[in-house]
Amino acid sequence: MKFILVLLFIFLVSTSFSQSLNLYSLRIYTLSDNQQIGFVSLSDKYLIYEYGDPNEVLPDEPIYNYQIPLNGIYRKRLFAGTNIQETDTMFLFNYKTNTLVKVPVSKLKSFARLNEYADEDFLKCHPESDLFMFGFEINEQDVKSIGLSDGVFIYFGNFNPFKTEKLNPFVWKKIKAKDFPFSKMDTTQKFYSALKELCFHYYKSDYYQYYVVNDLYSEYVLIFDFQGNKINEISFHFTESCPLAVVSENVLSQQYVGSIFKDKPELIMGFEDCSFECSHIIFTNPLFGEIVVK
Repeated sequence: MKFILVLLFIFLVSTSFSQSLNLYSLRIYTLSDNQQIGFVSLSDKYLIYEYGDPNEVLPDEPIYNYQIPLNGIYRKRLFAGTNIQETDTMFLFNYKTNTLVKVPVSKLKSFARLNEYADEDFLKCHPESDLFMFGFEINEQDVKSIGLSDGVFIYFGNFNPFKTEKLNPFVWKKIKAKDFPFSKMDTTQKFYSALKELCFHYYKSDYYQYYVVNDLYSEYVLIFDFQGNKINEISFHFTESCPLAVVSENVLSQQYVGSIFKDKPELIMGFEDCSFECSHIIFTNPLFGEIVVK
């Protein structure tokens, strides 16, 4: 009974961490004067439809560089809707270069920015607030400091959740079918291809062993410790909006592995190549679940 209660406690704590750690991605824009700025959209967290009237979240001001400033009551509503405080810090972490930039939230300018599917001409006919992303502008100096935008996680809070470590790309080794641990695989998993058409790969990190088997439509990742105990089994499946990322020893890996969160296990990411959906961080220990990067 005591053992079960300990497991339940661990599960609740780890699940709470995954749910409370809101991570955002970085967008880069070039302005009319060739200045590059960043923007972090909080729209997945800021539920503007709850206000009903667009004027409650969007001031009636002219658009400049595809943006409308959010000041006064509009900034306060943005903060209230996202649970961000003026006293918080924005942590930008580049997991490819192990670079951390910290900016006080009080120094960030808040804006509503036209999303990628609308422009100013379209807005004249369709002045809906849901055509905008609501969030913060990141100045050019901080954009230069953090580096590549496709490797950046952004977190708002009063503590830094990141370690001073970076994620590493998987360096896959192709293996034969006889070397893949089929006997440890979930028997409910199904493939759409014959055995001879499947691909098998292996990778050994500092903590675990990773086995991957895939065809064009499905991909399964089996994770073992160095004693041969199965830790987790994760499946990915092809969709039109989210095809599978290539796993191969012959191309630069899109998949990353490592431990970048304090007191948390190793994680993996990059097994899906999604166009419109948010990316997922998956912890190797299933008790910790996953984090959706907004």
